[in-house]
Amino acid sequence: MTRPSPTDLKTAPARQAANQPEARPPGAVVAVVAARGGLGASCLSLLLARALTVAGQKVALVDADPAGGLGLLMGTGPGPGLRWADLPQQETAFRVSRLVDALPTWLGMRVMTGDTRGGARSEEILAPVITALASVHDVVVVDLPRTLPVPPQATVLLLTALDLRSAAAARVLARRIAGESQRPVRLVVLQEGEDIDVDGLVRTTGCQVIGPMAVDRSVAQRTARGDDVTRGRGRARRDARALAHALLEELQGVVAAP
Repeated sequence: MTRPSPTDLKTAPARQAANQPEARPPGAVVAVVAARGGLGASCLSLLLARALTVAGQKVALVDADPAGGLGLLMGTGPGPGLRWADLPQQETAFRVSRLVDALPTWLGMRVMTGDTRGGARSEEILAPVITALASVHDVVVVDLPRTLPVPPQATVLLLTALDLRSAAAARVLARRIAGESQRPVRLVVLQEGEDIDVDGLVRTTGCQVIGPMAVDRSVAQRTARGDDVTRGRGRARRDARALAHALLEELQGVVAAP
């Protein structure tokens, strides 16, 4: 693949409409955020993206981590193509077809991630990339570090667990995110910890639960081996499929709402 030059990717705002595909509603943006480190938001992002693809959605995956390490959880990683370091960092809009066609693919999904040069260098570059991908995909899944603001159009899946540390962090994050996003915050509850129950999490955070996520040892083993964490038929993959269906039902309700 011949990578487009930074100039080829740019489009001035006045020319942007001419570079967009024929009018279609933008796809949904789903941001996956962990209440604290170590819960597995990146694994959840991959599992969810794969489950949405199996459910018939056209999915793009965005790794918003400045370290850009999502490819390490994909086994052989995404194929050749553009990485964050190849993008003009100050650009506010991109030629959609040039950007999307130049991105690597993984299991049929377009992926925006980093490499040894790093990941997204600033939060400002995220918005035009997400906008471009949403214009030609049904769902854009964003693996979003909790230190970054949430895209205002995103539905947020807040991954937390059943321990007090996670619950306290989720409460703070939920309040912050509610002020940043125009969409609801939903909890994905990792079945780990015994300090608090699900009803307690709902009361603490003020957010509804969209689904559970099992602690799957096979995922941890694949991570340690550098293998694709979405392979196999473990509990995490089954929970991700159920989560994808629940999410699609909610997203369709949002689209249908007046």
